Amino acid sequence: MAIIFDEAKKVFYLHTNSTSYILGLMDSYLVHAYWGKRIDEIPSLEYAAPTIRYGFAAYNERGLSPECLPMEYPVYGNTDLRSPAFHAIYEDGSSITDFRYVSHKIIDGKPGLLGLPSTYSENGDAETLEITLHDEKTGADFVLVYSVFAEKDAITRSVRVENHGNSVINISRILSASVDFHGMDFEMISLWGKWARERQLQRTPLFHGGMTVDSKRGASGHQMNPMIALVRRNTTEESGEVYGMNFVYSGNFLAGAEVSNNNLTRMFMGLNPFDFNWRLEPGEGFTAPEVVMVYSACGIGGMSRIYHNLYRNNL
Repeated sequence: MAIIFDEAKKVFYLHTNSTSYILGLMDSYLVHAYWGKRIDEIPSLEYAAPTIRYGFAAYNERGLSPECLPMEYPVYGNTDLRSPAFHAIYEDGSSITDFRYVSHKIIDGKPGLLGLPSTYSENGDAETLEITLHDEKTGADFVLVYSVFAEKDAITRSVRVENHGNSVINISRILSASVDFHGMDFEMISLWGKWARERQLQRTPLFHGGMTVDSKRGASGHQMNPMIALVRRNTTEESGEVYGMNFVYSGNFLAGAEVSNNNLTRMFMGLNPFDFNWRLEPGEGFTAPEVVMVYSACGIGGMSRIYHNLYRNNL
């Protein structure tokens, strides 16, 4: 199986032939634990929490602070003041969201994304995990969708918001993927371009603060490509670690990385929040486009070959 849930440890283990992606529950928060080379032992989540208390961070009664945790899908309003993946304004003027885990299910294959372009499963070559989070105050459900292509070493992510409350939700920011890493020893690769000079590679060391690429043109275009990768500083075309994200969508996008003062790195990708608002009526749902995530221990070329293989056969 490509997806396993350890009930005792409250840990989700997603694996491909060569990689593992691990997340789990800590005090009903969904916390990211690991993404990288495949590991067969499911770890505890305790090491994800910092062992010291940081100044100016808000802690709950269990001594946990979302601002200091590697959050799996960060939202605005729960004391994590780094860039959120989700932000909404509710009918009463509040913009506080507090999604907590309620359930999950594991599905053979890969469901479609309501008319959006996306990868697809053939002959049982994918499994899908859907994790449902609930906001008690607004009645909204948030569904995180992960599909694992085990033989092709790729994991896709998308999100769906369902308004089960009685009032309108104005969504102003909804990203499809966010991953937190311990440490900041990365460089970010992105692709810019212009006429007759498409896809020019730029590689920049991360620094404290944020670094983004985006499009506000209504199309992804060749000015900025909807792809980024975080690489270790010694990574080459043939060797080294690479973490890639690619947006399967041809409209406005935002992608980037942000480093906190506690040296947590947040990598993210999704719809561009610039000039964006979606009015979600009671009973309606909104699905965000898909991000394809790839880890390679064989350099930038290894990442490229994984993407090419997946897209030739499953897109």
